[in-house]
Amino acid sequence: MKKILLTLVIVALAATALVGCTPKTPVDPPPPPPPAGPSVGGTITFSIGGDPNTLNPILSTDAMSGTVIMQIHSGLVRANENLEFVGDLAEDWTVSPDNLTLTFNLRDNVLWHDGTPFTAHDVKFTYDTVKHPDYTGVRRRDFQFVEEIIAEDDHTLVLKLTQPDASLISKLGLGIIAKHVFEGHPVAELREHPASRSTPIGTGPYKLGEWVSGQYLVLERNADYFWDGDYPYLEKIIHRVYQDADATLAALEAGDIDYMGSIPVDSIEMIKTAHSDRLDFVTLKQNGYWYIGMKQDHPYFSDKNLRQALAYGLDRASMINSLFLGYGTVMNADKPPISWAYNPNLFSYPYDKVKAVELLEAAGWTTVGTDGVRRNAAGERLSFELISASGDQTRTNMLEIIKNQWAEIGVEAKIELYEISVYYDKLDYGEFEIYQWGWNLGLDPDNYIFFHSSSGFNEEGVLQGFNDVGFANAEVDALIEKARSTFDQEERRAAYWEIQEILNEELPYIFLYSRDSVAALKKEFHGEFSAIGTIFIEKWYKK
Repeated sequence: MKKILLTLVIVALAATALVGCTPKTPVDPPPPPPPAGPSVGGTITFSIGGDPNTLNPILSTDAMSGTVIMQIHSGLVRANENLEFVGDLAEDWTVSPDNLTLTFNLRDNVLWHDGTPFTAHDVKFTYDTVKHPDYTGVRRRDFQFVEEIIAEDDHTLVLKLTQPDASLISKLGLGIIAKHVFEGHPVAELREHPASRSTPIGTGPYKLGEWVSGQYLVLERNADYFWDGDYPYLEKIIHRVYQDADATLAALEAGDIDYMGSIPVDSIEMIKTAHSDRLDFVTLKQNGYWYIGMKQDHPYFSDKNLRQALAYGLDRASMINSLFLGYGTVMNADKPPISWAYNPNLFSYPYDKVKAVELLEAAGWTTVGTDGVRRNAAGERLSFELISASGDQTRTNMLEIIKNQWAEIGVEAKIELYEISVYYDKLDYGEFEIYQWGWNLGLDPDNYIFFHSSSGFNEEGVLQGFNDVGFANAEVDALIEKARSTFDQEERRAAYWEIQEILNEELPYIFLYSRDSVAALKKEFHGEFSAIGTIFIEKWYKK
């Protein structure tokens, strides 16, 4: 560009000399230089709902801990902008022809925050700790089919499986902990180790700096971060504590924070109107869904006609419009649209009260009493208790809509709300008829813990997974096992499409919707996003 501009100037001067006193023709100014690329510097402030419970990745369960941990620690893999798993500490990996051996080639330029070289022995130590009998976290099940963990050398890790488990790759985003830091400490007491909270040692782009409990937490740039380039760009990340969405929104409006991941739906248009000059907005999809679960051995809900009638009796699209101003998507099975396994060809169960009544009558609920509630031949009223958790006004409003729409087809749903711990106990012990809840999902579409029959209640009445409705379908069991048994994505996709078709027909759940959220980021920052949220914090920078 510089050569072109110089040539133009020389030509213009020569032309002026030739014509003598001829008036000059106005010349447009040269275009402005392109904006400078990212450089190291700057501080960004995020909001966080409270103090992290732990900064040890193998022990975390809460969102606050997870947010900070992912900036301090690295796993073998991570998800990219397309929600595909790519190497992080692992450069690449191979799978044996029988799908029982996974070999990972690890990066050889990685240092722990204290300067110690990272090796495959750290990965082995981390996974062995998760499988240890004294381990107190929740991730042992993730490694249930990992029989042997071998560090062949400093940069080669081998996992040997008892049976193929394609979902395992998604579990390997788990942050690795340092062997030289934790070795010799009792596994049962890992939570009390200083490196699990006050002095974490990771391999990620940021290190823990100052932490004032209940107020803020500061992360500082790791100059020795292993990814090529000047990453991370930002010198500091501040996570400032705000107890609720209203306080966070006020901080966003005041400029006290630079990013808010989910603006309350009633405030979205107001914030866009008032602050579009200084904020950019990103619509993010939920990797999950909300649903109504029905106990499959219940004398009413064991009838598919009734389950389908209840689905026809709900106007889910208007529910999204009234509750979330249209920020959401109607769901018809268990895979949200952002999943690579999503089946777009499912029946939609449109709002149809005539069809709902037709199916209710086919299920034996043929008469309507003076109270407006349907009855069967035995005189039983079509009435049941619909339970959920208290403490959320949007959920309360949604349940009221469900109750009213079902009342229009002669169904009485008595809403009962319980404090969250009591509510979870009721689900865990099967003490319900029908309930409303939602799932946030992992990126791998494996749904074994939700819909495989072995994830229900065992003979002793103990829930083995999250199949609390007791759904049991031999074809679905076989398809779930088939999808787990291969690492070929197209084979897995075909199996999950079939599973969704069966769930769409059988309706152990009435699938409601997947919500969208709107995030805001100050224009002075560049952020990296996937369809569902922020990614690659090391690539964020101040413009």
